[in-house]
Amino acid sequence: MKKILVLAAAALTTLAWATSALEVTGVHVAGTQISVTLHNPSSVEESAAFRVTVSEAGGGQETLQSAAVTFVGGSTHTLTATAAHTIVGIIDEPEPINP
Repeated sequence: MKKILVLAAAALTTLAWATSALEVTGVHVAGTQISVTLHNPSSVEESAAFRVTVSEAGGGQETLQSAAVTFVGGSTHTLTATAAHTIVGIIDEPEPINP
C-alpha cells in the first residue's frame, strides 16, 4: 500500500512540474485548427506549448498539443494545433504546458 501512495504522490508532483506559468489570453477555432495565444507575465524565459481537448464533427474528440516555443519574459506568441476533423467545440480548456 505504501508503494502505491508514493507512486501516486510522485505522479502528482510530475504533473505539477509539467504545467506552465504562462497565461492563455486568446483562443480561436477555424475548421480543423485551434490557435491559442499565450503570454509570459514573468521575466523568466520559458519554453512551452499548449494542450487542449476538442470535440469534432461526427461526435469524436481529440487531445491536441502544439509545438513548443520559447517565451522570453513579457512575450506573447500564438501557437496552432490541427485536429483530424472539423472542431465543433472545446471540451477541456487550453492549458500551457512545459514540453
